[in-house]
Amino acid sequence: MNIIGRLTEVLGKEKRLNVNSKLLLAVSGGVDSMVLLDLFENLNFQFHVAHANFQLRDKQSEEDQILVQKVCDEKEIVCHTRKFDTSSYAKTQKVSIQMAARIQRYEWFHELLDSENLDFIVTAHHANDSIETAIFNFTKGTGVHGLKGISMFQHKRLSPLVGYKKDEIKEYAKKRKVVWREDESNNDEKYQRNLIRNKVVPILEDINPSVVAHFRNTSSRIEEMINLLDEIVAEIRSKHLMELDEDYWSFQTIWMKDQTSALLILSEILKEFGFSYSHSIQVFESITNQSGKEFYSEGFRCVLDRDQLLLKKGISKPKKLIVEGPGTYLLNSGSLIIEEVEIPDSLSFKSEQIAYLDVSKISYPLEIRNWEFGDSFVPLGMSGHKKVSDFMVDEKINLIEKEEQLVVLTNGEICWVVGKRIDDRFKIDDSTKRLLLMRFEES
Repeated sequence: MNIIGRLTEVLGKEKRLNVNSKLLLAVSGGVDSMVLLDLFENLNFQFHVAHANFQLRDKQSEEDQILVQKVCDEKEIVCHTRKFDTSSYAKTQKVSIQMAARIQRYEWFHELLDSENLDFIVTAHHANDSIETAIFNFTKGTGVHGLKGISMFQHKRLSPLVGYKKDEIKEYAKKRKVVWREDESNNDEKYQRNLIRNKVVPILEDINPSVVAHFRNTSSRIEEMINLLDEIVAEIRSKHLMELDEDYWSFQTIWMKDQTSALLILSEILKEFGFSYSHSIQVFESITNQSGKEFYSEGFRCVLDRDQLLLKKGISKPKKLIVEGPGTYLLNSGSLIIEEVEIPDSLSFKSEQIAYLDVSKISYPLEIRNWEFGDSFVPLGMSGHKKVSDFMVDEKINLIEKEEQLVVLTNGEICWVVGKRIDDRFKIDDSTKRLLLMRFEES
């Protein structure tokens, strides 16, 4: 069976595609993408073409764009082109040229999906690209997902040639008289991917001429293993990862005692919060006896708290405020609204986020800050002082919430542990004439 027949059969089995699917073909002008374009002319799909000009090869980049546009015009195919200042982007974003090109083109491709009402991006990655990707990921250190190479279907991206070797694609191009342009930068070994392509893979082929074909089979088995892992991870996540707030999660760790692959599963879940595998090892080794230890990723903080991990987006540190009178006061974690009001006919004490105090017992300025070691107050209903730290232990307040706990002070005395308990000395009673109402609203 020829490539078109094999490709028709493979795509026919892909349930995410149908006759109504509208595709965006990424066409660079090289042999792989020009073959992709020729193939899809013979398949029953609607498609547009996108050509990204990264302006890295001067006149050659312009000639690539001219070729793609010319072929599309001759065949009456909608062709989108865009020029990128890739070198400047790489410098400002502090990424490699190849990474800059990748980021820019896929951002643009996804813009085109939205603006042109298209369904999938189609790339010309082939079997050699897949093994090169796996080797590249392996040399950099990767999780199991990085070892599978390039999947034929991933999210909004389709790579239908991933089952074909480069030699097969070139043979097809010659038989079909497909025109293409050679990219000389593919031979520049300052790029690590080219070094793998031009040096490493040929050595592997000397050892086993069928290494690329064998990798296709290995990649399929790895993908099946990943699917099994993903199922287990999804089950653990659904049972033990709880969203406490918009940017705040609790992850129970009790399941690890009976799970032989606990570290692997933990690393997959923590990866979602920006933690590396080395971070996961540190967390895993600390879980049994180092409650209170903290770890940080680029955007999250992880705190070990007995039988759970507390994961908080960012680091929220409320600032110290001096309050001269009623008003709304903004903190990093929310806002505090202070009012003086007449006593209503009835009061509701259901919300812990609202404190009712006797105005006559309060003196300005008030101070709002994080609690500190040594702080104490007289919890409502008690007659003696209690340390705030002991109060929070009794209330089973977790470690992250403890660190972010606010208190309000008057004359140096705590009148409210915000959202938890007022001080008995400042409560309203039968002699109260006016209320000081304080309400905390989280941002």
